[in-house]
Amino acid sequence: MKDYTGQKVFIGIDVHKNSYSVTAVMDQQVIKKNTVEASPEHLVAYCRKYFRGAEVQTAYEAGFS
Repeated sequence: MKDYTGQKVFIGIDVHKNSYSVTAVMDQQVIKKNTVEASPEHLVAYCRKYFRGAEVQTAYEAGFS
């Protein structure tokens, strides 16, 4: 697994009832796209697994509700 120590990874989250669609960007390039189960614990586990050592910043889709 790649070590992201000292890097900033930005993750956009498209929120759905049963899943989150996540897109990770670093240095203005998409580095990973995936779907995870809709739970904060699964999202944190995903970030820790794939972006070890990174400073992770997230933003989620804000809809009408």
